[in-house]
Amino acid sequence: RIETGGGSPVSKKDEWKSPTAYHFHNFFMSVEEIRHKYLTYGHPDKKALTKPLRDLHADGDLLLAVTCAEGNHTEKAESSFESIPGTSKPIYYLEEEARRKRHSLWRDMVIKDNEQTAEKNIKANSAPKPDEKQQQHSLSSSKLHWDSSKSAVLGLASGYPLFVYEGFVGSLRATGFSGHIILAIAKDAPSDVVSYLSEQNVTMKYVEWAAKCTYDGAIGDKGVPIDMHKSGEWKCPKEYPDYKITWARFLYYRDWLKDCPSCTDGVMLTDVRDSFFQRDPFVTAVERNQVHPLMVFEEFPDQTTEHWLADWPVSACREHKLGKKPMLCSGSVMGSREGILEYIDVMEEEFKYWMERENCRFDNRGDDQSIHNYLHYTNRFKNAVSIPHRQGPIHVVGFEAARIFENAKKEAEDAGVGIGQIFVKDNNWKEWLPRKYGLTDTSSGMITNEDGSPSAQVHQFDRFGPLFSNWHNKMTKQGWPYNKAEEAKKRLKAFVVG
Repeated sequence: RIETGGGSPVSKKDEWKSPTAYHFHNFFMSVEEIRHKYLTYGHPDKKALTKPLRDLHADGDLLLAVTCAEGNHTEKAESSFESIPGTSKPIYYLEEEARRKRHSLWRDMVIKDNEQTAEKNIKANSAPKPDEKQQQHSLSSSKLHWDSSKSAVLGLASGYPLFVYEGFVGSLRATGFSGHIILAIAKDAPSDVVSYLSEQNVTMKYVEWAAKCTYDGAIGDKGVPIDMHKSGEWKCPKEYPDYKITWARFLYYRDWLKDCPSCTDGVMLTDVRDSFFQRDPFVTAVERNQVHPLMVFEEFPDQTTEHWLADWPVSACREHKLGKKPMLCSGSVMGSREGILEYIDVMEEEFKYWMERENCRFDNRGDDQSIHNYLHYTNRFKNAVSIPHRQGPIHVVGFEAARIFENAKKEAEDAGVGIGQIFVKDNNWKEWLPRKYGLTDTSSGMITNEDGSPSAQVHQFDRFGPLFSNWHNKMTKQGWPYNKAEEAKKRLKAFVVG
């Protein structure tokens, strides 16, 4: 309220000057109610029924709320409920579940309004002139539906045994996904891998390793420069010897996408080894009104950017503190073809900045995630939408899975049984995880989103350890019977437009 220039606040006499009260403002359950207010209140806006939400009160708290729902925050605004300083917080939102549900409802309202605005813009500009390149780009980036058959899943998957591909590719095809799967494999991949991927209509790319990396000068934990020519820790591809493979993969993704003119709709960039599918991710995105130029995905709420993986590299390189914000996973990203290509361009620009500076070189495989978070939270990605944990087509389960695994190890030790059987009762392998965790559908064993629906993609499932192995192995051998390919095809047919 203070930020938007309203009211005359009275503060407590503590070190934070905490507020003595909160102004409960603009609490509505629908966009229609909000528009009615702005059409009829003391200073009516005659265009309230047609303006985008963000423009109804462009210099006030409604714009603040819209940008918050989109994952953007001003320097003055709190980035999360936990970041509010002082001794007073709004009573209504003290309960985390209430906060999450209300925020989810508001996000859905904003997303729907943004899509309706984009659709109006498309209709109003349905006949762009040939020289209006920028307008054409805007229209293509605002596509409201993705045809799954014209979408693409891209991943770096070199050197894995057959069962990894059966888990990743097999589970994806079982959902009814008929679009492009483009994977990099080793040039000397075993014949059974090549044969299987050919049968599954996978486009195979080959990555050759450089004789030596030309990315020099990474700094170890003790600040001692590491000779990348001698280090066995790093691998660099032949095509991009300046880039460690965790960075180079993004450049490969761009090359492969540009080589695929029929990959026109949704795109997913994803890790392969620790991911599998339970539903078509592109159909799921359409169903959830989550079709955006770029979508980044939040990890478990307890995993924030205060973790060293984000905080240390960004602080050292950019002298910037991200603070306590949701950690975003760089291993799974979705968006439109145009949005993903723009995303990769921005990532490459930042890679070059880090490569050129000694204080930005790290002996760290995961600093692509550091960069991914830094770029999002400094608003370098255009039209990016942050999808809350367990509320989109990608479910990054790693943090919670690791916590469950550690607890299970202790329980198994105390009970004197093998960890693979600690939770399974009467050989009911579908209940591989106790109901108290609220993570699975006990009738099938599938991992679920917050609303109980199967998570389209599950990422970092390996953090469950042996707890999950029996279920995952059975699904792989049985051809993923719960992924409901026929149902997915019907849903796809209903949602595809044009």
